[in-house]
Amino acid sequence: MLMTCGPWKPVYLETFTSRIDELYFTAHVPESLKTATISATAEVVGTAEGLVFTLTGPDGKKVKTTKVEVVHGKATAEFKVKDPELWYPHGYGAQSLYKLSAALDGELDEASKTLGLRRALVQQKPLTDAEGLSFYFEINNIPIWAGGSNWVPVDSFLTRPDVAKYRSWLELAKDGRQVMIRWAVRV
Repeated sequence: MLMTCGPWKPVYLETFTSRIDELYFTAHVPESLKTATISATAEVVGTAEGLVFTLTGPDGKKVKTTKVEVVHGKATAEFKVKDPELWYPHGYGAQSLYKLSAALDGELDEASKTLGLRRALVQQKPLTDAEGLSFYFEINNIPIWAGGSNWVPVDSFLTRPDVAKYRSWLELAKDGRQVMIRWAVRV
């Protein structure tokens, strides 16, 4: 039995005076679907004083850029988007994606996240002809058929299959009208 251990890819030593430790956000789309609010947070390690958040639309154009102060290792910003291009599951509409970026002053470090704006709800309503509740997903006010699969690791070494292999497996699920994939990993 062959067992691998230790470094198996190139090893680098990096130093920094300031860096973005984490970039995350919450997004809210009200029932009208006419606006969206994105609340962004960047956690910063080091001595940075300022950070620039940028929201880029699906068309690649900047929606808004705002410079904020880093206070106690955090920087926050809020973006309001009128008439957002919404994200829909496969078969229900376009998968429009926005990009949220954060950059420290002096271009010391930057991070970005891709996000889809959508209103997602789990609906549970009393059944008219039986006891209990219904259970379905609603995306942008549309009930969604939630057919999907459990995804189990395809290899003991998660990075061994390349991006093209993962994409081909996800394309098979999409072609089978599956709109949800659940990552099922035992830890």
